[in-house]
Amino acid sequence: HHVRGLDPSRALKSSRAVAGRTLATSRRLVGSMPGMISALSSARMLPQSAHKVGSVLGPATPEQRRQVDAILTSRLDELEGCGPQQWGDEAARILHSLDPAGAAARHQAAKRERHVTVRRTDHGMARITALVPGIDGARIRRDSTSRPRAPAPRATGAVTSRSWPTSSPTR
Repeated sequence: HHVRGLDPSRALKSSRAVAGRTLATSRRLVGSMPGMISALSSARMLPQSAHKVGSVLGPATPEQRRQVDAILTSRLDELEGCGPQQWGDEAARILHSLDPAGAAARHQAAKRERHVTVRRTDHGMARITALVPGIDGARIRRDSTSRPRAPAPRATGAVTSRSWPTSSPTR
């Protein structure tokens, strides 16, 4: 991922992982999505929206990307002003309509990109960022927001992993 001896993460002032993903989506856009490049250059979409579309179409073939690009480009009037998530959702819907049978393979490709990042924050806390399959994300959210359960009586008094600390809203 080095461009003529330059570390892209330094040029983009981001982590190597973020810089790598940015370059990958940029390559997809330039390589097979001329309509998105045109919309971007004419300020009809935000750069974040273009990158979201490029990210969503990561597991797609170049031909599928060209097809999604053509459909999105034909719908610029209704998509103009939408945010990145809406652009990405629309790209995903179009891709699924073009190749519903490929959804499982795209999901498997996306699962290979899963990761967890833990960063320390103030006062002994940590920020956790994770890319996981949706079902796992739903379980994590459910378990982290449920009321803490009293640990089963034990001789050691250890707290179980199911006893998540939660904060209650201040009033």
